[in-house]
Amino acid sequence: MMDPFPTVPSEEFTQLLNPEGKSILLKVEDSPQRLVVRPAGVPLWLVVLSVAVVLGVMACVFTWRAFGPGLDPLEIAGIFFAPCAAVGCVAFFHAFNSYIESRGTFFILDKQPRTLTLPRSGLVLQEPCIVGFIEVHAWHTTGDRWGQESSWVGELTVLTRGEDGHLSRFSVVVTEGSDLVARMGKRLADFYHIPRLVVTRGWLLGIRQRLIEPQAPQPPPTPPTAVGSE
Repeated sequence: MMDPFPTVPSEEFTQLLNPEGKSILLKVEDSPQRLVVRPAGVPLWLVVLSVAVVLGVMACVFTWRAFGPGLDPLEIAGIFFAPCAAVGCVAFFHAFNSYIESRGTFFILDKQPRTLTLPRSGLVLQEPCIVGFIEVHAWHTTGDRWGQESSWVGELTVLTRGEDGHLSRFSVVVTEGSDLVARMGKRLADFYHIPRLVVTRGWLLGIRQRLIEPQAPQPPPTPPTAVGSE
């Protein structure tokens, strides 16, 4: 197979394709038939636990002050507003998670027909057209009139070759951070036994590229030879 990576301008390797579609975490459903990866937000149980801890500390402090030096008007108001703020915090993260999950499934890997479905792009990729995977890890900056915010984003993309030889690149999965994307990239590249290009775009170290060739399949273990007794 022709090596696809040298034929593509390096600038195409270093750019994030769809950073706006990023997720915080991933929901992975793995079975012998398929691998399904969906977006996930902040675990709601963690939000509820954090809110409960804060309310517990506030309750202890207010109880001590009520039986000690006494509560001032601001603290009395806090007793009434704290539960409302807690409910609002949980509701906010619930809505935030719903928004992230509403963007749809990242990809579906059907293991028997060996197809890769990208619901967000409306594509079903057959194995012969998949020639490589590209990971891009870079800073993504967004801003408005209130200021700018930067987050470290990892995105896995698939490189395909059409019947006319034209190379195209499509987003597979994108999350904040790098570990989840790197894991998915290795898993898909090993499944299709094709190379994976890892690109890191930093502010200080510039652009770094590392090509990871697929590992050769391991031969099946040799069964032990029975030795007859003399």
